[in-house]
Amino acid sequence: MLLRSALLALTLLPTLAHAQAYDDPETERVLCKLDGSCPKEPEPASPTSSTPDAPVEPPPVVRKRPTGLALAQGAYVVTLTAEASLGRGAIGEPTSIAPDVSYGLTDRVTLSLVHSGFATTGFRGSAGGGLCVTGDGCAHVYNNAGAEALVDVVRGSWSLAAVGGVYALSFDPLLVDVKVGAQASYHAGAVTATLSPSVFAGVTERDQNEGAVFIPASVGMQVTRSWFAAVGGGVATPLEDVGGGWTARLGLIARYRIERGLFVAGSLFLPKLAGGDAVTGTGTDARVANLWITYSR
Repeated sequence: MLLRSALLALTLLPTLAHAQAYDDPETERVLCKLDGSCPKEPEPASPTSSTPDAPVEPPPVVRKRPTGLALAQGAYVVTLTAEASLGRGAIGEPTSIAPDVSYGLTDRVTLSLVHSGFATTGFRGSAGGGLCVTGDGCAHVYNNAGAEALVDVVRGSWSLAAVGGVYALSFDPLLVDVKVGAQASYHAGAVTATLSPSVFAGVTERDQNEGAVFIPASVGMQVTRSWFAAVGGGVATPLEDVGGGWTARLGLIARYRIERGLFVAGSLFLPKLAGGDAVTGTGTDARVANLWITYSR
């Protein structure tokens, strides 16, 4: 029962594309329109009557950035997140540092190594992933590591990608889960909306690791050239007890653009705003803050 409770707490304290709306670089399309830095197509050269037989130089090739959720080929994003509990009677317990790295294998396929709860589940409401900073409250000194792939399916203002990966949610005992999910986003001017449902299925220790469902969503806006703000939330539930174990959560996200490709951001989430009969401590007493810095190139 103790181990099962630990897993349930881990999976139900949630923490956007690696490449999601408030983790760039996908909002670069909006930002480049704001500051006028979007690449322009070269105008085709027109022949002149004075040199009809002269060879015409072909226009230079302009490489367009992909308009989907995957990174451009060869691009990468590194995010370092500090996760901390601000709950009543548990300030800073736990606190952890979670690195996430994503790389564009092709223009449609992005590979990632992840530790943060956000990169794992799509929610920014958990703490304890990666390297533990405070001893009390962390399951282990090093916890929650995974590898995943994102593949663009639909690109444009409406974007859709398939996501799958393998995660070690715990190392002692070894709780390995397989994730299957999707990421969807919609851009309309400066507004971005996202939805990232996923299902985790337990591979090891299935008596205490049956899996969970996460359905995070967000709506955000590029308020100024530098500031982006979003409201996020959603529902999560263990597969073992959907009716009694579900939780609903809500949070705020703000991000500041230092320069092109470099961002700092923070969030404050209520990970158990509401829940089923098996969930204790619902309401506003449970609070989790995330602070992160993102560099993309």
